[in-house]
Amino acid sequence: MDDGESQGRERLLFVAPWVPSRQRPRSLGILKALAEDYDVTALLLVWSAQDSADVHELIALLPEHTDIRVVRLGRIGGLARAACAVFSRRPLQQAFTGARKADAAIRRAIADTAPDIVFFNVIRSANFLPLARGMRVVDLDEFRSDYYRQLLATGRNPLWRVIARIEAGRLSRAEEQVVDEADAVLVSSPAELRPDGVVRLVRSPHALDLSPGDGAEVRLAPSSALFVGRLSYRANREALAWYVQHVVPELRRRGAAGTLYIVGRGAGPDVRALVADGVELIGAVDEVAPYYAAADVCIVPIQMATGVQMKLIEAAVLGRAIVTTRISAERAGLVDGIHCLVAESPTEWADAVQRLHGSPQLRAELGVRAQAWAADAYDSRAIGESLRIALADGRARRDLAPHEPEAEHPQRQH
Repeated sequence: MDDGESQGRERLLFVAPWVPSRQRPRSLGILKALAEDYDVTALLLVWSAQDSADVHELIALLPEHTDIRVVRLGRIGGLARAACAVFSRRPLQQAFTGARKADAAIRRAIADTAPDIVFFNVIRSANFLPLARGMRVVDLDEFRSDYYRQLLATGRNPLWRVIARIEAGRLSRAEEQVVDEADAVLVSSPAELRPDGVVRLVRSPHALDLSPGDGAEVRLAPSSALFVGRLSYRANREALAWYVQHVVPELRRRGAAGTLYIVGRGAGPDVRALVADGVELIGAVDEVAPYYAAADVCIVPIQMATGVQMKLIEAAVLGRAIVTTRISAERAGLVDGIHCLVAESPTEWADAVQRLHGSPQLRAELGVRAQAWAADAYDSRAIGESLRIALADGRARRDLAPHEPEAEHPQRQH
C-alpha cells in the first residue's frame, strides 16, 4: 500500500486483552477483516512467552501497514488486581487487565494515531472505553455475565460459586454500560440479540484456512470421537472431565467405547489425568483439520455455554457428525436430528455416540446438513460484510445521538 492510499483511509485502534491467534480465531478474523478496510493500530496485552510467539505469527498474517504494539503484563499482577477488586464493585475480569501500564499505553496510542474508531475486543478491554474519543465499538462476542449465572446455578466448586456470585452482577452492569455508551456492540450468537437492535450479530470467523500444516493425513482408531479446544479454558476442562467420567464408562459397559482423542493447547495436570485406556491426549497441533477429517464423531459436551462454540463451527464447516449439548446447539442455531444430535444425560450421550458409530449413513447425512448450515452462516465474505454493516449502523447511531464536544485530536503524524 502506498502512502497516499494509507492516508485516505480511516484510522482504527484495536485494543485486545490478549494476542489474536489461531487459538482465538474470532479476534484474529475480525482484526484481519478490519485491516482490509482501515489503517489499523493493534494494541495487545501480552502475558506469556507463548503470547510473544503468537505476536510473531500474527505479524505474518496481517497487512504490512498494520502497526502492532504490545504491553507486557504479568499474570501475578493481574491476579493481585482481581483479588483487590473483590472489595470493590469492579468486575474481576476487568480488574485483571486494568493495569496502569495498559492504561498509559492506550492513551499514548490514541495520542499518536488520533484514531477515527477505537475497537475494544471483549468485555475485558471495555474498561478502557472512557479513554476513547471518536467512534467506539465493543465486540462483546457474548454476554459473559450469563456464563457466571450458569456457573452459580450449576457449579459444584464452592470457590467458583463465590466468584460467580460476585462476577455475574458486576459483569452484567458493565455490559449494560457498554450497550448504553458504545456506538456499536457486536455479539457472535443470534441468541444474544436484543429487540432494540442496538446489539448487532457478527458471526465468528474460523481459522481453518490459516493453519500452517502440510495437510498430512491423520489416522485414528475405528469408532473414534474427537474433542478440540483450548485445554486451559475451564469450561473445556470440565466438559472433558464429565464426558470421561460419565459417558466413557457407559460406552465401555455396552462394549462400544472406541477411542476419545483430545486435541488442543494448554493441557494441565487435570486434563493429563484423564488419559486412560480409550482416552488419548494429542495436545497442540499445527493443523486441526486432519483430525476432524479422521474422526467419526465430534463431541461438544459443553454444559455452560455462551456465544457459539468454535469447535462446533469447525466441525460443521468440515462436514463432520456432531453430538452436542442442548445449550450449545441452541446458541448456534443448530437443530437436533437435522444438523447434529443433542444429548444431555450420560445415557443420551452414549446413545448418540453409539448410534453414529454404527451408522456411516447417518454420519454423512448430518455432516452434509451441518456443512450447508456453516457455508451459509460462516462464509468469510458474509462475516466481513456484516462487520462493515454493523460499523456503518454504529456510525449512523452516533451521528443521530447528541454528543458533548470532544477534545480535538493531536495533529496526525504522516
